[in-house]
Amino acid sequence: MNSSSIPAGNTSRSATQKLKDGVDNNDYKFDEGQSGSLVAGKNFGIVTNIVTGPDGSLFVTSLTRGAVYMIR
Repeated sequence: MNSSSIPAGNTSRSATQKLKDGVDNNDYKFDEGQSGSLVAGKNFGIVTNIVTGPDGSLFVTSLTRGAVYMIR
């Protein structure tokens, strides 16, 4: 993700200043590192797809939970 493709919502442009190079430098596997402020949700299980709906909501498909979640 680059700063020109920031999704609408609670994400601010200042939150992505650390990601100018487009790379989140994590120290270990589950470290949110530089993208911590961009997290839209947790505990979805195995996510197979994330898409943006026509109204700007994110739809997350969870294989583990057998569900589709909508994030506004």
